[in-house]
Amino acid sequence: MTSSGQWDAVWKKERCVSDYVLRWYDYLEGLSKSFLPSKKKVLETGSGSGGGIAIFAKYGHEAFGLDISPVAVEKASGMYKDVNFTCKDLFDMPYEDNSFDVLFNSGLIEHFEYPSNVEAVKAMSRVVKPGGKIIISVPNKLCPWYMAGKKLLIATGKWPYGFEDDYSPALLRSCVKEVPGLKLERMFGLQALPMLALPEFELIPLKYRKAIASLEKFLPLKEYYSYAIVAECVKER
Repeated sequence: MTSSGQWDAVWKKERCVSDYVLRWYDYLEGLSKSFLPSKKKVLETGSGSGGGIAIFAKYGHEAFGLDISPVAVEKASGMYKDVNFTCKDLFDMPYEDNSFDVLFNSGLIEHFEYPSNVEAVKAMSRVVKPGGKIIISVPNKLCPWYMAGKKLLIATGKWPYGFEDDYSPALLRSCVKEVPGLKLERMFGLQALPMLALPEFELIPLKYRKAIASLEKFLPLKEYYSYAIVAECVKER
């Protein structure tokens, strides 16, 4: 697993909004709206910048963020006052069993070697209510431009994220299947087009990237070539 010090180094840098993050935030906003008018208790594990969980707070949900990086938690707490952020390890979450309606994360379980990745999802399941949702997003090893970029960064010594396993849709399904009482409801791909902005740089302005991204709704079977695979799961009653 990547250490908190490595993640501190990541979050100390100035970061722009990548194309994938735009797609992820769009998805979270749609999810948040879909719960209204009822209000949910929502947790993001590996909350990073805090922008994801802040979407739920914006729509009046009770929002919590958890991250191992003190730098990330300090920054996010300063930006999003209506989210309750905690700096803790995933395996030491200070929350009661069956306490959240929704738990989500992006870019988290791939940093755990098997079987710790399965144990991580079990830890998430512990704090989610029966009937509640767990949403997991991981990078996709079937995405050619992502894998090429990753291999280049590793070869040049510029990869900042420590250990990262390579996930396929089949591997993500297998991970979910190993967690007792967790059922996969839906799997889909996000960010099918090559990215025009990464956290470190932006090739073209945001408004043009948003327009280009709208073309993705016409693409089929995106889980087999998109940057990320998203699994929507439910904890059985």
